[in-house]
Amino acid sequence: MNTVACACGNRPSVIVMSACYSGQFVEPLRGENRIIMTAARPDRTSFGCGADDEYTHYDRCLLRQFDGASTWRELAYATRACVERTERQLGMRASLPQIFVGTEVADLRLPGR
Repeated sequence: MNTVACACGNRPSVIVMSACYSGQFVEPLRGENRIIMTAARPDRTSFGCGADDEYTHYDRCLLRQFDGASTWRELAYATRACVERTERQLGMRASLPQIFVGTEVADLRLPGR
């Protein structure tokens, strides 16, 4: 497995990247102690980044899904589903948010859950 050295060491880590083309960082950052959530596939833009937008579509979906999730994995998949629904409703090309969940953190709970 190709991983990038990180100050986190072997501690459970959650990486959330809300940016266009952010999926390109999944492969170099993956590790069995990491959860990686990105707003788009390596070759896609994300949406809602205009000057008049308070949140991107990904950020808005992420924030809306927190109350219904108990683990980071649940949050990641619910966020991706929300983004997919939003983009479909708006007739946009899918950004295809990426998710990686390492085996050591598959059931990592959100804080306070």
